[in-house]
Amino acid sequence: MIPKYKVSEFINKIKDTLDEHISSVDIIGEVFEVKSNEKSGHIYFKLKEESFSVSCVCWKSNANKYEKFLKEGLTIRIRAKPSLFKNTNLYLSANYIFLYGEGNIAQYKKDLELKLKKEGLFDNKKPIPKYPEIIGLITSKDGAALQDILRTLKDKLPCKIILYNVNVQGEESVKNIINGINIFNTTNTKVDVLIIARGGGSSEDLFHFNDENLVRTVSKSNIPIITAIGHETDTTLVDLAADSFRHTPTASVDFLNNKYHLVSYLENILDSSIVKLLNHINIKSNYIKLLQLKVISPKTVLDVMMNKVIENKRRSLFNFKEILNKYNNFILLSFQNIKSNIQKSVISREYALQNSSIKKHKIQAPIYAKIHQFKLHSSKMASMPDKISEYQNRLININKLIDAMNMEKYLKKGFSILHKQENNKKIVSSVKDLSNGKYQLEFHDGSVNINIIVLNSDNN
Repeated sequence: MIPKYKVSEFINKIKDTLDEHISSVDIIGEVFEVKSNEKSGHIYFKLKEESFSVSCVCWKSNANKYEKFLKEGLTIRIRAKPSLFKNTNLYLSANYIFLYGEGNIAQYKKDLELKLKKEGLFDNKKPIPKYPEIIGLITSKDGAALQDILRTLKDKLPCKIILYNVNVQGEESVKNIINGINIFNTTNTKVDVLIIARGGGSSEDLFHFNDENLVRTVSKSNIPIITAIGHETDTTLVDLAADSFRHTPTASVDFLNNKYHLVSYLENILDSSIVKLLNHINIKSNYIKLLQLKVISPKTVLDVMMNKVIENKRRSLFNFKEILNKYNNFILLSFQNIKSNIQKSVISREYALQNSSIKKHKIQAPIYAKIHQFKLHSSKMASMPDKISEYQNRLININKLIDAMNMEKYLKKGFSILHKQENNKKIVSSVKDLSNGKYQLEFHDGSVNINIIVLNSDNN
C-alpha cells in the first residue's frame, strides 16, 4: 500500500529520516557562491559537482578555523549534518572542512610554507641529546608506532618513556598534539626530547600535520622535538619546524646511540676528565710552589729588617770602637814621644847650661813651652776614660733599643700581627682600616687565614 501524506507530514517524514539515518556525512565538491554574514558571523556557501549542487553553512564557532578553505574553485571535503531549511530546502551543516585532492593540498602547503619560511620559523634548530634519560612520546597508545618505538629502545638505551596519548587521525588530532606539546613544556616532567609519531597514511591523512597552529607550536617548543609521521615520499610542515625528523617511528629512536656506545662514551668522558683533573692539579701545585717562593710573611719581613738594623748598628759600634782604640793608641804614642823628646831636650839643655851660663835664658823658654804642651796632653789623657765610658753607655742603650724593636719578643708574650691578604699585606694598625675581607693573623709560631665581617663600625 502506498503511503499518503499531507505536505507538512511528508516534509517532517523526510526530516525525521535524515535525523535518524544520516546524522553525519562526508561530501566532496567544489566551493562556489561563498557569502559571509557579518552580523551573525556565519559563512554560507555551495558545493557543486557537474550540474548538481547543495547549500552549506559553516557556523560562527568554526568560521575562523575554516574560512581559509572556503575559496571559490577549491575542492573540499566536509563532514556535515544534513537537514531541511525552512522545512523545504536541503542544506548541510559543516562541522569539519578539509582540502581535497593532491593539487589543492600541495598548493595550500606550498603557500603556507613560503609564508612561514619568510618568518624564519624553520631556522634555529635545537640540538638533540645523544643520550636522553627521559623521552616524551606523543602518539596513540593503541597505534603501531608506540610498539615500534618501545621495541627499538629496548635494545638501545636505558631511558624512561612518558606517553601522552593522542588521536593522530582527523581534525581533533591537531588540538590534541598541541595540548601535549604545551603540557610537556609547562609541567615539571624534565623530558630531554619529545617525539611526535604516527604510522603513516595518505597525503590527505597527513594534511593535519600542515596545520599552521601546530607548526608554530612545534617551532616554539623549549624541548627539542623529533617528528616521525611515518611517510617517506612527503615532508609535512611540522617536519620542517621540528628540530629533527625521521621517516618512521622506528627511525626516530634508531639513530640514537645504543647502550654499548653509551658505556664507551662514558669511559671516554671519565678518562678525559681524569687527565684534565691531573693536569689541573699539577698546574695548581706548581703555582702554589711559585707563590711560596715569592710570598714572604710579614713576620719574615720584620725579622729581615730587624736583622739588617741590628747588623748595621753593630758594624757602626765596631767601627766606633776601632776609631777609639786607634785614637787612644795614637794619643799614648804621641804622649810617649813628647815625653821622650822633652826628656832628651832637658838633658841636652842641662848639658848646655853646664857649658855656658850665658845661654840659660834662651834655653829655658823652649823648655817651658814643651812642659806646657805636655800638661795639655796630660789633661786630655785624663779625660779620655770618661769619654770611653760615655760611648760604652751609648752602646748599651743602642743594644737595648734594638732588643726592644725585636718583634719576636712581643709575639711570644701573646701579641699578634693582623694584615690584609691583599694590598701588599699591609699591617692593620687601626680599627678604621678594617673592612670585610680576608686577613692573615701572625703569631710567634705560625699564622692563620681569617675572614672578617664588620657588623658595626664606630670610629668614635
